[in-house]
Parts: sequence; C-alpha cells; structure tokens
Amino acid sequence: MRAHAHRDEVDGVLDQVVERAVREPLFLFLDPCGLVLPQDRLVEVLAQKRRGTRPATKLLMNFSMIAVWRLGGHVRSPRGNEKSLQRFDDV
Repeated sequence: MRAHAHRDEVDGVLDQVVERAVREPLFLFLDPCGLVLPQDRLVEVLAQKRRGTRPATKLLMNFSMIAVWRLGGHVRSPRGNEKSLQRFDDV
C-alpha cells in the first residue's frame, strides 16, 4: 500500500491525487482547517472523475463543528457577512 500526505490546500491537489489512483483503491482522509470543500466540488471529483472505476473510492472527512458554530452566527446577526453565508451554504 502506498500512502501520501499533502500539506497543501486540498482543492489544489485533489485532482492530481485522484488521477494518480487510476485502477487502484483510493482512500482519502481530508482534514481541513475550517470548512471542507464545497459539496459540488467533492461530487465533481469523486463521482465524475472516478465514475465506474474499480476498486471503489472511500472518503473520511473531518468536519469542524467550530467552523459551523462560527459561521452559523452570521445567520441571525444583523451584521452577518454575505460572503461567509454563501460559503457556508456551499459546504
């Protein structure tokens, strides 16, 4: 089994990692600081680029509840940041 750890922004290396795993099982552990990638981005990479490939892909993702609490505060705040709310919705 080969394992690689990347300390870069996940969005910048995700395509490369998935492409290198052609015809191999792929286990991804994503542990981002703050929020994770938007759901559409994960679906694009994992469902479309590895569609129909065997063996299957497994994903384990750390989801930061602290980031959710922090951004959730923008929902009811009269000074809520629209850009942060949009990012929250995307994730």
